[in-house]
Amino acid sequence: MYHVTKYAQSCFLIEKDGQRCLIDPGNYVYERDSMQPSDWPKVDVILVTHEHPDHAHVAGIKLLVERDACPVFTNGSFARQLQDQGILARVVSPGENMTAGGFTIRGVLQKHGKLPSGLPEPEDVGFIVDDTFYTTGDSVPLPDMPHADVLFVPVAGPQMSFDTAKKMIETVKPKLTIPMHHANVQKYPIDMNELRAFRVSGTDVLVLEDTQSFEWPSE
Repeated sequence: MYHVTKYAQSCFLIEKDGQRCLIDPGNYVYERDSMQPSDWPKVDVILVTHEHPDHAHVAGIKLLVERDACPVFTNGSFARQLQDQGILARVVSPGENMTAGGFTIRGVLQKHGKLPSGLPEPEDVGFIVDDTFYTTGDSVPLPDMPHADVLFVPVAGPQMSFDTAKKMIETVKPKLTIPMHHANVQKYPIDMNELRAFRVSGTDVLVLEDTQSFEWPSE
């Protein structure tokens, strides 16, 4: 049984048997969820899809690595940035399988949406945890995205919307979908009533508030 908690933007904490996998702990977690990096319970592995601060609060990651000796898995570009901060990260390539902290982790090829600023898009790697939980970072839908039972899907942001989320869901065909990446409503406005009504045929959609949790498999 898994206990999964959603935090601001695209951050999730997956727990099983006392072990914890933390995904994309970005700055919104500490700005919106009344948390400090030291508030996390012991973390066994950290996954970071890409370098943008809403997915990767470097100071917080460094604190957890020093406190818990937990490995960080990410893409090559962000791994080099972490190395400059004295943090050794493990690069996960698309299709590669690794094991850490009691979890199996598979890298997935993703493509970050185009940025309104015109700056180059960052390298973005997706992760499938324990062949069950799939996080895509800020990826646009791709034609060959793999299946997973639970999909964390971005619904607002660069080239991301309810329509692109539906395309991603229709490709992945999850049993359960959790919308994410909708914290920055000032920059990327979103109708929360429309989000709560978001539905896609063939999958259950669970809209979580920050710090809300669910169990998987569900009863």
